[in-house]
Amino acid sequence: MKETPIIVGAKLLPIDDKKIKTIAVLGPNSDVVTFGDYTGSSPNTPVTPLDGITARAGKGIKVRHAKYVRAPERRGIHSFAD
Repeated sequence: MKETPIIVGAKLLPIDDKKIKTIAVLGPNSDVVTFGDYTGSSPNTPVTPLDGITARAGKGIKVRHAKYVRAPERRGIHSFAD
């Protein structure tokens, strides 16, 4: 299995359905619309990152979603609480 972070591998955009078969959408805000400090009304229908990626992926690309992902344990790295 080969994983490629889309943020690091920016050359993956636009998505090539011939090369990409699965996309993982991860994080607590991946299925929510947030506007930050913006207080006006949106001229467009708000779209979550998950919905936007799923719509673009179409039927040929599998989209996997996880709201929370446990970070792997890393030896030798200590937090300020240690």
